[in-house]
Amino acid sequence: MVYLRSKGIPIPKVYGYSATADNPTETEYIFMEFTPGKELGAVWSNMDGHDRLRFVRSLVDLETRLLSTTLPASGSLYFHRDMTEVARKLGVDPENADRPESLYIGPSTSPDLWYGRRSTLDAERGPYIEADTVLSAGAKKETLYLERFNRPLLPFDRMRRETFNLEKQLPSVHLDSLQKYLKVSTHLLPQGDPRLLRPTIGHPDLRLSNIFVSNDFEITSLIDWQYSTILRLFLQPGIPNDLDNSMDPISSAIEPPSLSPELDEMSEEERLQQLEIFAKRQLHHFYMTETADKNPLHFDAVTYPFSIGRRKIFQLSSAPWEGDNIPLRSSLIFVKQNWPTICGSSADPCPITFTDEEERECLRLDDLEQNAVEQLEASKAMLGLGPEGWISNENYEAAQAAIAQMKVMCLEQAETDSGRRAIREHWVYDDMDEEEYL
Repeated sequence: MVYLRSKGIPIPKVYGYSATADNPTETEYIFMEFTPGKELGAVWSNMDGHDRLRFVRSLVDLETRLLSTTLPASGSLYFHRDMTEVARKLGVDPENADRPESLYIGPSTSPDLWYGRRSTLDAERGPYIEADTVLSAGAKKETLYLERFNRPLLPFDRMRRETFNLEKQLPSVHLDSLQKYLKVSTHLLPQGDPRLLRPTIGHPDLRLSNIFVSNDFEITSLIDWQYSTILRLFLQPGIPNDLDNSMDPISSAIEPPSLSPELDEMSEEERLQQLEIFAKRQLHHFYMTETADKNPLHFDAVTYPFSIGRRKIFQLSSAPWEGDNIPLRSSLIFVKQNWPTICGSSADPCPITFTDEEERECLRLDDLEQNAVEQLEASKAMLGLGPEGWISNENYEAAQAAIAQMKVMCLEQAETDSGRRAIREHWVYDDMDEEEYL
């Protein structure tokens, strides 16, 4: 935060902190400046098209400044005073490296690398000078974890458990997927544009609630930097979720959106639907064209072939295994099926294989999981739940009552014993013991 603030990025000033509990309060802490401006999520629904375009212009300007920072390796930033003597580190400014406040790149603080018992592993956590090491480190860490703590698990996400008939899944399948990923990981590096391999800092979660704006909808502050790490540019988050309309073919092609000439002849419901589609396309198009004009390097990273897929499979390879073998495996099947497109027609043959039956079964289960995720998202939207189940204090009790009633209704409508068991023992909104997933 201090480093990015020195580069002109609007971030709350840090007044004081302790990275350890070795202080009079006996806990880690951080004191920050009160965030100026209005939370964007609270005003987004009342903003008109011009207000949103002003915000997008401000966001692209900020991303341009963020991308201008140059760092020598991937990992996480530390002050010299906070690093142990044995920690591997690389000075950001070698000519000014001895002061307590001098900045060093040290081990990555990505939660995936340290989650639960993983913190006890002798895993490679950086700093990473070579790009291919960044791609492989998370998978090697998870391989070490599964080899040491080898135990079957039900999927942590309970909406996915019925996909597997409420049966625990074997870690050996995920271990096989990790080995396959390591065979293809170096091929995921972008070719022909070394700029996309630059180590950069990106915001890990640019949702509306983490952005504050002025009355003119200029960005005044960005918060929630705790999970930010230094990654290669092509692995940093792409288009912010609330602006991303890439699944729409018009937006994906970056074509200027237009309203249907038959708009006046439509019903009120159809007209509102078309206007909503147009607004999403317009916002996506403006973000992409502004980025192409003011931040062409970011535009190239976002539009590089298979850019979303490269980031997704990298994240899946490092994510803690929680009893679900499908996400990483289905992504690997996609890589195998689209190998020439992803790696170039002149690339060597794909080094991983699956049988036709393995591919069909994995993709079938993947479809079932996606349907379960969509059902859960629809349920959360109906209950007014935000990311990770967040809900405001004033709506908490009403949501609890609605969830209890929903469980009763689902039990009444269940047609099979297994369906009733899934609801009673694996209800998605019930508390559960997470110890075995650590």
